[in-house]
Order: sequence, then structure tokens, then C-alpha cells
Amino acid sequence: ERTKAYEETVGWHARAAVQGDALECPVAVVIDLYLYGKQRIDVDNCAKSILDGMNGIVYADDNQVEDLRVRKLRVKNRKRERVEIEIREAGSDGKAG
Repeated sequence: ERTKAYEETVGWHARAAVQGDALECPVAVVIDLYLYGKQRIDVDNCAKSILDGMNGIVYADDNQVEDLRVRKLRVKNRKRERVEIEIREAGSDGKAG
């Protein structure tokens, strides 16, 4: 239930940020997780929830993701925790173009 709620939150933020229709082309995604303290978080689980939350909003389907980069970064203040996401059309080699 917690994962589903997080995916819905991601979806609401994606709807607020995206203008126009969902992309139909291959995409490259960069996810930066800014975390406070020594939280034990698996980046692969975070990436899956974020990608699923943007499904049908940012891109038609998350199988369009050809290049995925996820970084876990530390912040010294809990108020600075955040997730930053960059999405671009993937180049012919699958990298951000």
C-alpha cells in the first residue's frame, strides 16, 4: 500500500510538471535521490516506483526507458530531501540525446 501511495504521489507531481501528451519515443531517465542521514534505501526499488508512477503520464509505457541512471546523494538537513528527475529523448544509441 505504501508503494502504491508513493507511485500515485509521483504521478500527481508528473502531471503538474508535464505539458502535453505522454512521449511515445525511447527515453533516457536520470534520477537523483537526495536523502538525509543513513537511510538504507535500495535505489532499484526507488527507481521502479518512480518509473511506474510516471507511466502513462510522462511516457506511454516505462518499457520506453532505454537509459536509466540513479544516484543516491546525501544531504545534511532533512528539509533538503528530494528527488530530481530528468527525462530526455534517447539517442539512437540509447543514451540521452
